[in-house]
Amino acid sequence: MVQLSPVITENESSKVHPGIHQLLQQYATIFQPPTSLPPAGEQDHRIELVPNTTAINVRPYSPTLDEHLRHLQLVFEKLQQHSLKVKESKCCFGVKQVEYLGHIISAEAVAVDLSKIECIKNWPKPKTLKGLRGFLGLVGYYRKYVRHFGSIAKPLIVVNV
Repeated sequence: MVQLSPVITENESSKVHPGIHQLLQQYATIFQPPTSLPPAGEQDHRIELVPNTTAINVRPYSPTLDEHLRHLQLVFEKLQQHSLKVKESKCCFGVKQVEYLGHIISAEAVAVDLSKIECIKNWPKPKTLKGLRGFLGLVGYYRKYVRHFGSIAKPLIVVNV
């Protein structure tokens, strides 16, 4: 995964789609740290991206790159219009997959982050019932990614009861 900042060097610009590079340069001010506190008081924080629609109707992805660039420009315009800032370290553009909450999300599927699996593989052997329960809780989170998890874990679950 390539994480990009809005201020892109010449070496990095060759890795990014030209349309995304142009948008990041055009809206670089929204990535600058805030210079003042946010407005106080009763503020309506809803921003309609598409007029007369609710947030649930605006899709967070785009089927084509051109449509994605239009959506990205629309979001950047709204952020700039409302003087909102974006934390640069939380953004990545032009990537094929994203790491999120211990998973790798791509167009093909949601997969487990392999670094998390390495932690499970290297987990010390539980020596107490409490340690076994902790381990089962940890690996149980990933049960949907392991075929026949129930039958594999059954001997440990039986000991746990």
